[in-house]
Amino acid sequence: MNMFARIRPSVALSRVKLLVTLATLLLAIVITLAFSPHALAADDDIASGTSGTCTWTIDATGKLTVAPTSGDTGTLAMWNNTIYSSPWYSQRTKITSATFEGTIVARTCYGMFYGCSEMTTVNLKGLDTSSVTTAGCMFTNCKALKSVNLSYLKMSKLTNMYQMFSNCENLTTIDLSSWHAGKVTNLERAFSACYSLLSIDLSGLDNAPISEFAGAFHADSRLVTIDISMLDMSNLKTLDNAFHGCTKVAALNLSRFDTSQVTDMSCVFAGCINVAELDVSTFDTSNVTRMDGMFLGCAALEELDVAHFKTEKVSLMYSMFASCDSLTSLDLSSFDTSNVTSMFSMFDYCDSIEKIIVSDAWSTENVQTSGYMFRECPNIIGASGTSYDPEHTDSEYARIDTAETPGYFWPKETGQDDGGQNGDDPDPGGDPDGPNQPGNGEDPDNPDNPGDIPGNNPGDNPDGPSSPGSSSETPTSPGDSSPSPAAATTTTPAATAALTIAKANVKLSKRSFSFNGKNRMPKATVTIAGKTLVAGRDYTVTYSKGRKKIGAYKVTIKGKGAYKGTVTLTYKIVPAKAKVIKLVAHKNSDGSSGFIASWKRVGKRGAYGYELRWSPDKSFKHAAKIRFARSSKFAKNASAPLLVRNKNWHGKTVYVQVRTWAKVKGKTYTSVWSSAKPVKVKK
Repeated sequence: MNMFARIRPSVALSRVKLLVTLATLLLAIVITLAFSPHALAADDDIASGTSGTCTWTIDATGKLTVAPTSGDTGTLAMWNNTIYSSPWYSQRTKITSATFEGTIVARTCYGMFYGCSEMTTVNLKGLDTSSVTTAGCMFTNCKALKSVNLSYLKMSKLTNMYQMFSNCENLTTIDLSSWHAGKVTNLERAFSACYSLLSIDLSGLDNAPISEFAGAFHADSRLVTIDISMLDMSNLKTLDNAFHGCTKVAALNLSRFDTSQVTDMSCVFAGCINVAELDVSTFDTSNVTRMDGMFLGCAALEELDVAHFKTEKVSLMYSMFASCDSLTSLDLSSFDTSNVTSMFSMFDYCDSIEKIIVSDAWSTENVQTSGYMFRECPNIIGASGTSYDPEHTDSEYARIDTAETPGYFWPKETGQDDGGQNGDDPDPGGDPDGPNQPGNGEDPDNPDNPGDIPGNNPGDNPDGPSSPGSSSETPTSPGDSSPSPAAATTTTPAATAALTIAKANVKLSKRSFSFNGKNRMPKATVTIAGKTLVAGRDYTVTYSKGRKKIGAYKVTIKGKGAYKGTVTLTYKIVPAKAKVIKLVAHKNSDGSSGFIASWKRVGKRGAYGYELRWSPDKSFKHAAKIRFARSSKFAKNASAPLLVRNKNWHGKTVYVQVRTWAKVKGKTYTSVWSSAKPVKVKK
């Protein structure tokens, strides 16, 4: 027999055994990979993995799917309360949507979708949160998310919502009404920087004992209503920036706030430009160390009661009341400022403020920065008549005004009766937008050029209408400022105090006149202890020069005969009044709607330009405005086409007003608004 015939079967058998071994090894590898807890993603998947008894996958479209590894229910692993601990964190920017299959039990939601900036939708139906206590940063920086149905979540054990929806800049609605989350304590920055948020329902947090509230609604600039009346604020600890930048909110209910543990109140209401009333009577500030920017930009506030504030621990007050355009007075008589180090811009651009009342506890001894403290406060006046001086805008004049030490403040005992300081002026004036702000319509080539407003050209009075050293055109005899010997021997101590003009109640018949090209002077009335003094016998009156021109003027009352001392008050001449003559509605070819406004022209000596405002609200709380310099073609024609950009106003009647304005020596003066004239805007 051929020996090769005997060999071949053995070789074939070896080959078969080798093939079987290789196949078995390959099968083992496949099985191992398929059932590994870190299974490789399918070719068309971006990533996948496991967490606890759940498997997650991000497919080629960016859809995150979380499902039980087996059966109908899975439990996610517990991860640390850090923003980078979720199982899919490293793939967060690739996620475009998310869903939960079956029942997925979460033990924490902290940072679950943090940084999923491309995620537009999320279905939470299968997510069981009944055991979750923290949802901090759950949706932080989900910038593309426009809506989310939160009703599937069971949040009865939830306590922490720190930054939960922070920076969800396209989210329009947040509805927590179904949550029954009455244990929540932390709302710090929970809804901050939700720039598109239009509505929020917190009723599901009924009686939640909130302790952390700092920045809760910071920069929610489109939110109109914030109802927090259901929250228990009796254990509040943080509050800074809570409503900072809520520019459309008109009212806030703070009745449940107990702030006795709060130390930082910086920028709490900063930028709340439409809040017309703010009741902070429940605020206990005894432990507060920071009040910087607290009411910054609250331009609609006409009154603010902070007379009960305790400030002995406060170190920072910079910009506290800055740009509170509508405030005319402030009672700060409870303020102890002995530890304050910064008053920078404290009353900056409070262009309507006239009176500030303080007590002996007011001190600037430790103040290190106070620049611009009184910048653009043209109407402020001290107890002894010291008026605004642009050369003194720091803390030097932050003191009670006396004949010996000029200042801008009133002592509490005389401040209770305004002494005529706040009366008669129908419009305190001042540029509502602040001087030289963009969009005010000044001459773009030279916005500060006062043109040929009287008093600003080379041939006019070089001292200007409000120069401190200007002399009277109607001088009177100074008289004898000392009481006669007889009077001195018969006057009681109480009567002696009453002989000081500086303590008299001095009233001017008017504090504001409209320009008419003629000499304008108010009459002064002086009373002491109910007795009206006689001009010429008991006192003399002198006026600044240039009383025909737009500007501010001083009235000096000086004691005579049995009376001594001096009081200086100010009044102003504002631009001549204009009025709306005709309004014609129109609709443009691009679909925009508006109207053409025509108004009565004022002579160039009587104004530098015009300002118009319009609103469907007769109170003009939410008005659109535009300003024209005298050099513009619209001012010259006294007519302008105006767009109504708010589409909610289309088809409605809006009311239109006009006023004039002028800038003299860096100060802006405005006339009173004209009567409102209606026009129906086309749809």
